Amino acid sequence: MTELKKFFTQLLDYRSYMIPVLLYAAASSLHAAVHWKIYIIVFLQIIFFIWAAVIAYNRKLVLWPAAVFGILLLLFNSGSMLYSEYSLHRVTGAIAADDTIRARDLLESVDSDETVKSKLYLHLQELVSIRIEQQTADLVAKAKGELKVNNLDEAKRTVALIFDYDSDNKSAVEISQIITGREIAVIEKQLSPEVFAGLKTLRKNVDLLITKKKFDEAEKSIDDFLNTNPGIDKSSLIISPLADLVEEREKGAELAKQKQLNYKRIDDALSLYRKKKYGESVKLLEEVLNYDRKNNTAKRLLQKAEAKLHKERTAMWKNIAIISAILAAIGFFIWRRR
Repeated sequence: MTELKKFFTQLLDYRSYMIPVLLYAAASSLHAAVHWKIYIIVFLQIIFFIWAAVIAYNRKLVLWPAAVFGILLLLFNSGSMLYSEYSLHRVTGAIAADDTIRARDLLESVDSDETVKSKLYLHLQELVSIRIEQQTADLVAKAKGELKVNNLDEAKRTVALIFDYDSDNKSAVEISQIITGREIAVIEKQLSPEVFAGLKTLRKNVDLLITKKKFDEAEKSIDDFLNTNPGIDKSSLIISPLADLVEEREKGAELAKQKQLNYKRIDDALSLYRKKKYGESVKLLEEVLNYDRKNNTAKRLLQKAEAKLHKERTAMWKNIAIISAILAAIGFFIWRRR
């Protein structure tokens, strides 16, 4: 503690010593504060440390606290890089275990710019993409086979797996629609003749009211049917498509236009995500879901972007705390000196 106090006292006594030490501390802080290449930061550390060391040697000053501070932050940055490298080894393990989705998620979790640009990362990324494409095609074929024998439960599970690989897979969307149609037919067969007749009447009325653009009345007719038939829920497959249709037609051409624009928004959001601009990515994805709340691609990417944004903000506040602590310590010793 005496040595540490002596170090700060000497900083205040010798401004020519304080300047390189503070520059060295600032350069060292870059390890935690920015995503620069590590060799650039180390180069700056070496320059300022040599400058400070020459002065410390000539005037017999204490330098080790500054050295320890710089080394600790260097180890922190190196540890982050090593963790990223370790993540790539975990990706290799996931691929070997045929867990392609986990391999993809592990690749997307890598934060280090250097690691992302490495040959190994790019090779693994390409390998995972090829595997996802192959396994998705196999699952689509499997789902179609299950659909042929009318095994709807298995087909639904297979479609869910496809969406895990590719949340916008067109074949899976088509299969899902066929499954829904068959499930609706099954539900309709279970209805009493009176309820089924009421359902057919409801569909005709809703179509007519939509044509007349009386959307409030269309929604009311759905609510009246549900009140008359408490055994049927609004989320039921025989009702939810009607409610969705009313909403889509009410919003009309603007909704259709915005849904088309969503493809570009998602591409832009993904590009921003890869550039580590998570806040901007989140805003775009929220806009996508505002027009299409069932968009699985946007939901999945939004979840990841929000997690990254939270991590980034946490790291920012940690960096602010570190820098504030350094400045507070220097300010305290200056105040004590005066």
